[in-house]
Amino acid sequence: MPAIATPIKPALIRWAVGRTGKTVPDLAKGLSVKEEQVNEWLNGEKQIPLAKAQQLAESALVPLPLLYLPQVPNTTPKLADFRTTGNKSLQRPSPELEATIRMAEVRQAWYRDYLVFNGHEPLKLVGSVKRNAKADEAAAQICKTLGLYPGFTVDAHDARDAVRIFLEHLDSAGILVMRNGILGNNTRRPLDPNEFRGFALADEYAPLVFINTADAQSAQLFTIAHEVVHIFQGARGVSGQTADNDAERFCNRVAAEILAPSALVMEKWRKAKGNVQDRISALATAFHLSLQAMLLCARTLDLLTADQFQTIWTHATAILDVHKGGGNFYVILKNRVCPSFARAVIIDTQNGRTPYLEAFKLLSVKNRQAMEQLLGEVGV
Repeated sequence: MPAIATPIKPALIRWAVGRTGKTVPDLAKGLSVKEEQVNEWLNGEKQIPLAKAQQLAESALVPLPLLYLPQVPNTTPKLADFRTTGNKSLQRPSPELEATIRMAEVRQAWYRDYLVFNGHEPLKLVGSVKRNAKADEAAAQICKTLGLYPGFTVDAHDARDAVRIFLEHLDSAGILVMRNGILGNNTRRPLDPNEFRGFALADEYAPLVFINTADAQSAQLFTIAHEVVHIFQGARGVSGQTADNDAERFCNRVAAEILAPSALVMEKWRKAKGNVQDRISALATAFHLSLQAMLLCARTLDLLTADQFQTIWTHATAILDVHKGGGNFYVILKNRVCPSFARAVIIDTQNGRTPYLEAFKLLSVKNRQAMEQLLGEVGV
């Protein structure tokens, strides 16, 4: 039986191919066709077979129906881009970032519906911090709400322990935290920390924070605090490595106060020895933060000149220890989807409200056996 051809416009084919990030030879190899065939699709000389269109859509990280539209669609998520001045709409995100945001929004919508159905009340913490608040007061308010104390990081064993403590308190407060360094479970589609470090999706029922774990643990700690401030402000947006606008600078100041309070930083700064870089490194070690995060804290206290900050920042970026994944798949998956979310989906599915196929997609698992193994990790 001949392959079924589909009437997809060449412009849509070129758009999809561009999203894959592959060259024509590599794409042809992945689709198990000749380069000439791909070029014929791109030039409109022949129609692409349906099976190959499905493969192309998967590689481009878009739903197949989008390829049948009359013109190239705008798939950019409607989130503020805190990486740019003026909080404009997100500008040309990678397909991986787009798909990650889309999945987070689907999960958030499901969880919101689940909470409303089960009679939960809205969370008062969302939007409770005003933008004109003082950083130390905002930090104190956030810590009090979460049951933490400013500078809790000092008493942690290491950065991983500090992250664990933070996440436990966020979970208890009703904030979902999803962490991943790749797209879903696809190790061939990494998330670039140079593009984004995290994003926040504020919602009165199901606030969600996503953390890019392609970063070092110590860098993730600051990102968690930063995105949590966005949640307390009721904001939705993507954050990067630099603070180029008022919203990001405010979140950095408050995050710094949460993790490394200015009074404690100043006390340790006076006791630290060596040159400026040595003293910053000593502070980073004490608070279990990355050099970059510690620099942001020190910058808010005017402990460095602009030249000193830039010099050490460049050095810190060059030596950043990127966290690599590994270990038990279901432990990793639990962190990727958030234990509370996974538990809710599995229980709702077992109760017959959520279909199993929908649950598999929400949890990024293939079957009931995998879902039951995940349940063993998150518990009931």
